[in-house]
Amino acid sequence: MDAPLVSENGIVERWGRFDRVANAGVNFVCCPMEQIVGTLSSRVTQLEVNEGFSDPNDKLSSGVYKAFYELSDPKKQITAYVYGVAMNEINASKRLKDAAKEKAEGNKVLTVKSAEAEAESKPSGVGVARQRKAIVDGLRGSISQFSGNIKGTTPKDVVDLLLITRYATCSRTPRPNCNTVYVPDCE
Repeated sequence: MDAPLVSENGIVERWGRFDRVANAGVNFVCCPMEQIVGTLSSRVTQLEVNEGFSDPNDKLSSGVYKAFYELSDPKKQITAYVYGVAMNEINASKRLKDAAKEKAEGNKVLTVKSAEAEAESKPSGVGVARQRKAIVDGLRGSISQFSGNIKGTTPKDVVDLLLITRYATCSRTPRPNCNTVYVPDCE
């Protein structure tokens, strides 16, 4: 009868070949055909990682067997493995963070472009100011061109002609939602 310490797992061999893992507590070993050939301290192989990663204790005896028989330096190899897993998780997290930033930037561009398109399509605010500026620029060009082509006309004559034309157009084609009322001059 042999009892590994609380933080140890014993490796039991029968006739020189691995038989089982003797966990902490009371274990029976049939001498001379069985013997505990070594122990692995779970305190030595346990590695505290503060990044929030933990190793699930699936198939403990398989892990103990591999640690004892297959690893040449269990502490270094397990440390390297855990840090490798941690780095993979950190890199994956960074990639997700970068992807989220790119997605947010794309959404920002879509929102800005949508707002610009709406401002240009609806006559409100900046869109109305741009329309009025375009109308004034067009009138200025028309008046200059008209005055230059017909000798003896002034810009006031051209504006009067435009107003009369606009009056005639509006009085011929009334609009359903138009609240403009033209009052003739009775002088």
